[in-house]
Amino acid sequence: MSEAGAIVRFFRVLRGDAVRRLFALLVLSLGAGAFVTEYTRLPVDDIQVGGVASRSIRAVTSFPFVDWEATLERQRSERGRALCGGREKGREWARSWE
Repeated sequence: MSEAGAIVRFFRVLRGDAVRRLFALLVLSLGAGAFVTEYTRLPVDDIQVGGVASRSIRAVTSFPFVDWEATLERQRSERGRALCGGREKGREWARSWE
């Protein structure tokens, strides 16, 4: 009888108002979290600068992107141009540093 009585008491607790409110709060929280969460897929293939993309690419947030190779090449060229006094000489000077 004690085992049957424990089961009956357990179901009475589950039917209680507080448990129903907690369950509703849990369902509402999980549902709101599912709507707010941003589901993004990571790119599978490696994308190169200047290459042709096979699909459209959209950034969800803004972020700084620096092409270090192009930046260093531009800096070397400008440095050589300033030191050597001309664009062609500057390019030659920049190539000598590679």
